[in-house]
Amino acid sequence: LTEGDTKIVAESGQELRVDSMVMKEVSPVLRAMLTSQLKEGTESVINVTESADTVRAFAEMVYTGALPVTDASDEVGTTEPSVDTLLGIFGLCHRWQSNSFAEFVEAKLLPKVEASNFEQLLEVAVLHNSVPLRHRCLQI
Repeated sequence: LTEGDTKIVAESGQELRVDSMVMKEVSPVLRAMLTSQLKEGTESVINVTESADTVRAFAEMVYTGALPVTDASDEVGTTEPSVDTLLGIFGLCHRWQSNSFAEFVEAKLLPKVEASNFEQLLEVAVLHNSVPLRHRCLQI
């Protein structure tokens, strides 16, 4: 993910290059942004408040159709992104109206609900009107 005609700039200032044609296909919001006369369209730069890891994971999911595999420092082998990263991806999916990807990430979040994080996940479920995630949180 080092080539592309559009830059997504994470909260840290780290830049990730993506292909605008791909991004426009997965999101009507990105399509509107990248074809407008606003900064995003004229300069091909999208600023986000998410972490670079979240932006990278979102882009990898778009390009591959799967969540990226990451090294887990507390586990042997590899695993999916952290709950925080998944929540960030879920937020980007909703903000950019990438509904099929939002449903995909939602399904990955469901088995991760536990007593230690259900309040955070319930808040996100309510914010994004995620009935399955809200239902799962209320089962805890």
